[in-house]
Amino acid sequence: MVDFTVAICTYNGESRLPKVLERLRIALGNVTSPSAFIALADSAFCLATEASGKVSTNTAELTACDLATARLRQTAFDKGHSLQLDAQEQTLIPSQDKHFSWEVIVIDNNSNDNTAKVVQDYQSNWSKEYPLRYYFEPTQGIAFARRRAIKEAQGSLIGFLDDDNLPTPNWVYEAYCFGQLHPQAGAYGSQVYGEYESKPPENFQRISCFLAIVERGQEPFRYDLRNGLLPVGAGLVIRKQAWIDCVPGRPFFKGVCTTSLLSKGEDLETLSYIIQGGWEIWHNPQMCIYHHIPPWRLEKRYLAKLLRGVGLSRYPIRMLRFRVWQKPLALLAYWVNDLRKLILHFIKYRKALKTNTVAACEMELLLSTLVSPFYYWHFFWVKSNLKNHFFLHE
Repeated sequence: MVDFTVAICTYNGESRLPKVLERLRIALGNVTSPSAFIALADSAFCLATEASGKVSTNTAELTACDLATARLRQTAFDKGHSLQLDAQEQTLIPSQDKHFSWEVIVIDNNSNDNTAKVVQDYQSNWSKEYPLRYYFEPTQGIAFARRRAIKEAQGSLIGFLDDDNLPTPNWVYEAYCFGQLHPQAGAYGSQVYGEYESKPPENFQRISCFLAIVERGQEPFRYDLRNGLLPVGAGLVIRKQAWIDCVPGRPFFKGVCTTSLLSKGEDLETLSYIIQGGWEIWHNPQMCIYHHIPPWRLEKRYLAKLLRGVGLSRYPIRMLRFRVWQKPLALLAYWVNDLRKLILHFIKYRKALKTNTVAACEMELLLSTLVSPFYYWHFFWVKSNLKNHFFLHE
């Protein structure tokens, strides 16, 4: 019997996945290689920066914490493959997991690199008490990968990590405990900090949530769907029974698929079903992960494409909470308000849209949100015509 499942969904994660697995190996108290010890040093760095208020780790801004991490990294190489941790180093490894069982599953979303080989190598020296299992999901899209995880997971609580999410050593323990303390919680999200390789654009915090970076305080709270705010998929824990009871087998949004961002919205779709099914959605600040952001994900072109996909998903996500007779009135109210926001934003930033990355991306979000109903009406019209075309020619 397994109490908790960590599900890592990955696509071509050959280079990223080992970092996540090393962090989870730390949580097992199994630090037996230089790479694991380096991950331990990075975890110490993350915890230290979190405690000191420097929560967004920017490699361009070195502090005493960075220097301490560098010394720990050097120690890793000096100690070689047989690492003996001292008392201070041992305190970084959580031992609270002894009273519950957990597993790690990797869902390979149709990768064409050596992801399977990477997992196989880790399985050869992974703790048998906390098994590491691998599954291949041929249908691309994060929504399909997560459905496969739900199917294969043996735990009643399933914590989802992407292959660029680095959990702190106590993430699994805190996730399990929160689920026991809140039995009505169908899902609950983590505190997600950004780990940037380059400096983000000015005022980036205004759009950072769209890169799954959420810092929503140090107190747990229950989400209210009416406020339009829900946790992100990175570091999200879902109660398996809540998913089985509420989430349909076929998703409307398939989510990120290879390099496509036009089907974003899978997380909000899933959480909307769960909360409408009578389950609670919570924020748990004790669950902390660090989202690694490479430089190309901070470029204007990528961010604009990302927010365009988010905006286009707004219409179907919004309509999920309304009954059929309510939808026309809700659509009109949303559209008028979206138009108002767009006009005000343009008036405020019209002279800076070419130079201000964040303002330009916000404009892209507002424009895409405004056209979202027409985008999906066109989509369904084309789909319907294609079906009729094939039917008439059978």
